[in-house]
Amino acid sequence: MKRTRRNHGAAFKAQVALMACRGEKTLAELAEQFGVHPTQITEWKRHVLERVTDVFGGTTPKPDVPERRRDAFEVLRHKKLNVGRAWAIKEALRRLWQYVYPVSGWKFWKLWYFWATHRRLAPIHKAAETVRRHIDSILTSYQHPVTNAMSEGLNSQIQKIKRIACGFRNIENFKTALYFHCGGLDLYPC
Repeated sequence: MKRTRRNHGAAFKAQVALMACRGEKTLAELAEQFGVHPTQITEWKRHVLERVTDVFGGTTPKPDVPERRRDAFEVLRHKKLNVGRAWAIKEALRRLWQYVYPVSGWKFWKLWYFWATHRRLAPIHKAAETVRRHIDSILTSYQHPVTNAMSEGLNSQIQKIKRIACGFRNIENFKTALYFHCGGLDLYPC
């Protein structure tokens, strides 16, 4: 009988790894309790122990800055300029589109919105309000990833053809131009 592969969530992995770190039970007992192979538990435990300093700010990823500019970059980073804060807020918002579940996206958005609106940066506050007006649609897109991008692109091509022609004498010529430019026909000689 073939076993189906199970995908465990982050919370489950963290729970098992923390219990393994505590050492109150053996790997065999944990494996039996949670139905996971001991090797997998060891891997999760190793991953937690490697990343535990990140929780307290021990290591941060190095920015992609050339070696000759690192000193100047560090000086600017420690000045805590408004531009730097605005950039950090903008970059943090990118994570909103990486979530799969609306609940987790909503939790992230609430934290981000508070951060963005309490930094006394008027353009960021305005952007946060724009996102707030559309947050329901953004969260809905997690479950229904349907967009109107294709129709917008086609409409853009139609408008371009209309502008280039400076008008048509009749509707049939306009239809012919649309078929010619948007039809995807292979009109090159053989």
